[in-house]
Amino acid sequence: MATGMSFSVAWLAEFFAEESKLIARGENAYKLNRVDEFRLDHSSGLMIGRVKSSLKDKSYNVEVRVAFVFVA
Repeated sequence: MATGMSFSVAWLAEFFAEESKLIARGENAYKLNRVDEFRLDHSSGLMIGRVKSSLKDKSYNVEVRVAFVFVA
């Protein structure tokens, strides 16, 4: 799990505003404990994860590139 940085759910919702189906699927995967791995690579701006499929013994690698704007 990434440490030292956090971002709000509101920020994520705004980032994915036009992708509500993807947000719902991601929330469902989290609630069902299907997120195997999540990390944030600050240098490349990637959120990287692995999510278990509903199929037995199948996982998907997920990458999301983001541009961070830090507000003090």
